[in-house]
Amino acid sequence: MERTYTLCARLKLKSILVLSLLTTQTIVYAATRQVPNDYPTVAAAIASATDGDTIRVYAGTYAEHVNINKSLVLIGSGPDTATIIAAPADFSSNTAYDYSLTNFVTERTIVHIGGSAVITVVMNGFTVDGKRLGPLTSAGVGYSGVLAERTILNFSNNTIQNVLPADSSSTYHVTFNGRGIHVRGDSSVATVSNNALQDINRFHIYVNATDNTLALPSVFPTATVSNNVITGKGVYNGAQKGVWFNNGAWGTISGNTITNMDYIDPVIESDRATGITVRRGSLNPTKRSLILGNTVTTTSHTNNKGIFVEGQRDSVADNTVSGFRFGIQLDDQDSAFVVRNTVTGGQVGIIVATTTITPVAPYVITIGGSPANKNTITGQDTSSAGAAIALSFRDALADGTFMSTVPVDARYNDFGVYSENAIRNRIWDRADTSLIGGNQADTVHYHPFYVDKIRASVKVFLQGPYLTAGDSMSRLLNSGGHLTSHFGAAPPSLAVDSINIELRNATSAAASTTRKFSPAWLMTDGTIRDFSNPNKSYVEFDTTTAGQYYLVVHHRNHLGIMCPTSLTLDGNTLPSAHDFSTGQSQAYGINPMTATGTRFAMIVGDASSDGLITSTDFNVFNPKFRSGATGYEISDWNLDGLVTSTDFNLFNPNFRTGKSSQVP
Repeated sequence: MERTYTLCARLKLKSILVLSLLTTQTIVYAATRQVPNDYPTVAAAIASATDGDTIRVYAGTYAEHVNINKSLVLIGSGPDTATIIAAPADFSSNTAYDYSLTNFVTERTIVHIGGSAVITVVMNGFTVDGKRLGPLTSAGVGYSGVLAERTILNFSNNTIQNVLPADSSSTYHVTFNGRGIHVRGDSSVATVSNNALQDINRFHIYVNATDNTLALPSVFPTATVSNNVITGKGVYNGAQKGVWFNNGAWGTISGNTITNMDYIDPVIESDRATGITVRRGSLNPTKRSLILGNTVTTTSHTNNKGIFVEGQRDSVADNTVSGFRFGIQLDDQDSAFVVRNTVTGGQVGIIVATTTITPVAPYVITIGGSPANKNTITGQDTSSAGAAIALSFRDALADGTFMSTVPVDARYNDFGVYSENAIRNRIWDRADTSLIGGNQADTVHYHPFYVDKIRASVKVFLQGPYLTAGDSMSRLLNSGGHLTSHFGAAPPSLAVDSINIELRNATSAAASTTRKFSPAWLMTDGTIRDFSNPNKSYVEFDTTTAGQYYLVVHHRNHLGIMCPTSLTLDGNTLPSAHDFSTGQSQAYGINPMTATGTRFAMIVGDASSDGLITSTDFNVFNPKFRSGATGYEISDWNLDGLVTSTDFNLFNPNFRTGKSSQVP
């Protein structure tokens, strides 16, 4: 057994230094009692200690029951060398390890923390091993690795394992169940962080206000449960629970990694396995729980839920939930916030199963609700009654009996599909306007939809570079290297120039409405290519809603044009190009284009980009013409890399007739 006395001395000195920084009063620091150096067992050190002492325990296995009934700091050897408190050999049968508390089931435990008054305890660096010696089902008690009651507890960097029944043939009935760490009763405040828990029969981390909902405590226990690693047993007879807040217990559950929670036998227990649960939180209406940034995954969705919340105004945010039958369930909530979560696989992504609440405004269940708070809910098995979002507002035995009027704001969630019909098909029991159960109707609002990208495509010709022969446009700017030198990267080989496509909201074609722009490469045949990814024959706009839009095409020295009516655009379907070149009616306004060969094309000559062809544009052209400018020039009307009389001959007719853009 390794003993490092120098390390203990240094740690003691560090404690002195820390205390001296915290106070200028006379320093009275905790005595350090060492196990097994000064005492043969952990229990012996505790019995000798006084409030405020620190007990340091060497690496080794201590097969004993430990009762911490005073304020202490217990420090084990940490993860590198294990300090193990193991269940004593008679754990399955010895009632001396049982603890009773009013309104709770009697519980047998390896480590008990609690006294007649509230105590403060720190426990760090231990392994608590149940040795699979839990009571036989005939014992009639619950059992745990660590039980804390009436305690201000900091429990961190520990491992709890093998808290399982002694009888391997047991059906693990719900009445006789194991807990990894159990915090219970009035006045308990716990921080449970950076622990590892595995091979636990049922509850891994359990915070409980009462087992008797008819006699509620006056003070509800609270806990911060963070950054723990909890590993379930997979498909297993007992319904496994990762983190469970029960009957009004509350707090924060954040940053935990919970895997492999499942359960196969609903005959034994009707309740499903869950990764995280806040149950009957409504019994404590003044407090709410925060479930933030957890990763909850499983490989089987036989009978399980990732996150289950039953309370008021709780928040479920920024979690990753994967593979569960129900990813996130809100049950009998009159208000909750489910935002920025990623839920993948399983059968149902997010389910609202509210049947009894009659809400008082402004309560609302928010699932997403805005682009910034969207949930990403993808990969659910819709072939077997699955859905991204499901609502269960009716009596399970009589579907026609409507049970609730809780409004649900389920807008702007990303289901990985972006057409309206595809999104509708991923919401079960959606926007039902029929009269059910006394003229009440479902009140879910699931649109406008979140759309990752809006796709759009056009076909358009420019008057300046148009070539009658071949019905195409010149690519001399490109072949002369002027596009590469200007944009800093090589464009597609058949690119003529860049153009800019504008998206306008269909509410009005006016420029004052919502506008988004996307650059594109204009090809010799009039088609476009995505500016950053020329393999795409369309452009994409960052937006939020599939629907009706106007497309406007801008070029640096041609008059802009707009489609005459709005187009239906989304991010799911490959858009057909709107071909402006087939006729004047393809663009908004009176004669918005010019006839060129077999095509109608955008009108050349607007060097100032003000929508007018005037002397202002000539004044831009003339100095460049006189100096014989070359390269990527705004007054190079035919886009050949030269400013010559050819450009003037294109410009002059449009200047004399006072051409202008018809785009409003």
